[in-house]
Amino acid sequence: MKYFKHALRIDPNSVNANFGMAKALQQYSEDKEAPIPHFMLVIEKDAENFKAHTQLGILYLDREEFEKSAHHLKKALSINKKFPLALLSMGNLLFETNHPENAIKYHKHALKYNPNELQALIGLGNAFYDTQDPKESIKYYKKAIEIDEGLSDVHYNLGNALYLVEKIDDAIHHYQAAIKLNPKKAESFYNLGNAQCVKNEYNEAIKSYQIALDIDPKNAPALYNLGNALYMVNKYEEAVQSYQRAL
Repeated sequence: MKYFKHALRIDPNSVNANFGMAKALQQYSEDKEAPIPHFMLVIEKDAENFKAHTQLGILYLDREEFEKSAHHLKKALSINKKFPLALLSMGNLLFETNHPENAIKYHKHALKYNPNELQALIGLGNAFYDTQDPKESIKYYKKAIEIDEGLSDVHYNLGNALYLVEKIDDAIHHYQAAIKLNPKKAESFYNLGNAQCVKNEYNEAIKSYQIALDIDPKNAPALYNLGNALYMVNKYEEAVQSYQRAL
């Protein structure tokens, strides 16, 4: 960052120095607005700078300023329709604004230029899940995990998709993988308990629900399902107590 500050003192209007400063601020500054003026100056001096438009689209997407994000991402793609980061970001924007079918198109387009683009694979998994196509969702989540096994949320989402297609053992495996990576997520334990109940493993499910409740004591669905599991192992008084807490 010192280099870019020095360059900007020499020439405050330098496109390269402003772009470099903006990227450095994106990475290192807690002030999420700080990069914006530098990217805007880049565009003022070079209106066809699709990389600056893309970065502005990403910044505005992170700030949930969706109209501004769409403006800059559309501009970037009008200049370079094959820029993978702009395609990926447009897919992310469409997903965040509840257009998963259109998000799929952009994420698939991004994969044409980089078949191992992790965020596009995850984005496709999420979008297909939202369009109620868990089989396609599973395919892309699995590809993402092949690239990076340490993605707790992807393991969790994959578990959910596998549960929907009744591959319960596989769902359990991925819930357990998600828990190993992030043991503080109550939803992972809750869904693990649900999968264990499907297999009639009620004692194991009770343990999972109890851990979910240790993390989130007011989780009403976990309290209710814990009551069901306790009832199935003839612990009627404890089941009633759990049902009452769920109310």
